[in-house]
Amino acid sequence: MILYLHGFRSAPASVKASRLQAHMAARGLADAYWCAQLPVAPDAAIARVEAQIARCDAPPTLVGSSL
Repeated sequence: MILYLHGFRSAPASVKASRLQAHMAARGLADAYWCAQLPVAPDAAIARVEAQIARCDAPPTLVGSSL
């Protein structure tokens, strides 16, 4: 599972996130990709990511993007 964490004031529809999503889908791995709109509040964003990690069957790969 790849968890893509977009930067502050970015979104899942960003160019980098969209390209990674398309790359995964083209290889039949769309279900192994997660990129959600993260809350602006750091504590809320951390909680959202931790909850997604807890749902993973195996340790995920984290990909982060920021300016």
